[in-house]
Amino acid sequence: MKPEGSSRRRALPALARNLQKILSCFEFSSIMKTRPVLTITQMRVLAFFNDRDVIHISDISRRLDMSIQSVNNIISRLESTGYVQRSANLQDRRLTDIRLTDTGRASIESFQRFHVKHLQALLHGLSEQDRRQLTRSLDEAARILAKAEYSMRKSAATAADACPDKLIPMHREVPEIQRSAEQQ
Repeated sequence: MKPEGSSRRRALPALARNLQKILSCFEFSSIMKTRPVLTITQMRVLAFFNDRDVIHISDISRRLDMSIQSVNNIISRLESTGYVQRSANLQDRRLTDIRLTDTGRASIESFQRFHVKHLQALLHGLSEQDRRQLTRSLDEAARILAKAEYSMRKSAATAADACPDKLIPMHREVPEIQRSAEQQ
């Protein structure tokens, strides 16, 4: 009988290929040639503005587990495209406030509308049964990946109790995932 690690190592390339195939369906940069191309990391930074008006480099650094310098570089590129602007924080001189510009907000809203239209076009050719199956499969994949992420972070937190602020905030459904993981 082969060790479990052996079959797991063989499964990883197949999993990576399948994830790449799925993600390639959502590559918008090749379709959106008229807009500045944003990297995935830049888009992750812009996603911080979904629930707040002002962000700080230290917050991004901590949540994305990136160095301050790397985040500074990303903000500089976003600033050069007109998506964000920096300003002094009036309460704490050590902080710099990062705000989304009107151009940045309009671009994000436009991208979100484009994203919805692209997904509608992508799914248009599927039967209702295939759409339901795809939805169930993606829900299950998201649940499994969130559970794996929770386990990974739980292990990392146990190993690095001295630095809990280095961990990225977990998925919003963590209590449900935590209960599920602890029941198994």
